[in-house]
Amino acid sequence: MSSNNNLNKAIELANKRLAIRDGNGDGKVTLGELKNFYTNDEQLSCYFSKLQLEEMANDYFVELDRNQDGFIQMSEMTENSEAIKSLEAANARLAIRDENGDGVVTLNELEQFYVNDEQLKNYFSNAELIDMAREYFEKLDVNKDGVIKQVEMI
Repeated sequence: MSSNNNLNKAIELANKRLAIRDGNGDGKVTLGELKNFYTNDEQLSCYFSKLQLEEMANDYFVELDRNQDGFIQMSEMTENSEAIKSLEAANARLAIRDENGDGVVTLNELEQFYVNDEQLKNYFSNAELIDMAREYFEKLDVNKDGVIKQVEMI
């Protein structure tokens, strides 16, 4: 990929990430909005306590709020090389779940990923895993087109 293409993808990714976390739609994210996003994520809540999630949100906020104005804005997200790393990480997560290699994850693929996960099977029934996959799919499919793309996996 060219660096210009990477920058465009980073900007697109930053816009999506910002929109998802921007609770009041004002184009910027406060620490409270980020904490709310983290603590209400069902997948993260399975692995971390509310206090841990709030600390993670705080650490991420401090890292991204480069001008220390109390807000994360799109410009701060795109100037951060973490946006490119996040894009690459999204590609890796997508590839793991994308059974047929078409570049998107369907609900069926995500359900199968959950049901076949050996660690999850130790704690949940297949029905619970399918319900969790459906709930997670609903959250990730931001544009509600029935598939999850890389930019939605952040």
